[in-house]
Amino acid sequence: MASQFDGKTFHIKCGSKYFEAKYNTEHPIITIEGEADFQKNYNPGSFLYVGRCLAEGRPELFRGKTYYGKVNGLGEYIHQSEIGDEVIPEVNPAK
Repeated sequence: MASQFDGKTFHIKCGSKYFEAKYNTEHPIITIEGEADFQKNYNPGSFLYVGRCLAEGRPELFRGKTYYGKVNGLGEYIHQSEIGDEVIPEVNPAK
């Protein structure tokens, strides 16, 4: 099912130590591929999402919509509440 976020790029806004350690920033940029249920997809991203939620004591992230996307080429799941500002590509004016 297509969502309003598909194919768009956003900052992740959760302040997770996981993202800070893995990507060297608290607010990495993710390109969302689509809505995805981490409980039905058995891949590294889904296991990392569950581990992150449990380690950070955030059971609320197990309810609601989750999205799958890529951060620096690596698959990640994020919760709907973690989608931050959209990243708009810069347009270079013709010279």
